[in-house]
Amino acid sequence: SLLKLHFVVYPKGWHWYGNFVANANQTYNTWARGNFLKTLRPAGMYEFAIAWWIWLTTFANYLWEENVGWANMVYILATYAMGPTPFLILTSFRHYGIYMSSFAFRQPEIAH
Repeated sequence: SLLKLHFVVYPKGWHWYGNFVANANQTYNTWARGNFLKTLRPAGMYEFAIAWWIWLTTFANYLWEENVGWANMVYILATYAMGPTPFLILTSFRHYGIYMSSFAFRQPEIAH
């Protein structure tokens, strides 16, 4: 038996958000488990299509996370919502800040 724990951290007073995420998580897990069990030995075209769809979405999500990342997508959308100038500044020079902080705090220290 395998127990997978899913949790969400939310600010005090945001119980509605915690309840929403818990219900969404439970609904998805129930749906995904039922469909996963059907994909182990598909009995017909419908179950074969479900198996293919689950594989396809899992692989697409893997590729997305590997190459873009959900956190990066949120960052890009947030800067885009600020307008063209903040978008240009916050997306064009962000990598320099990451480089500088990586080199500044690298262990062991490197020659500058």
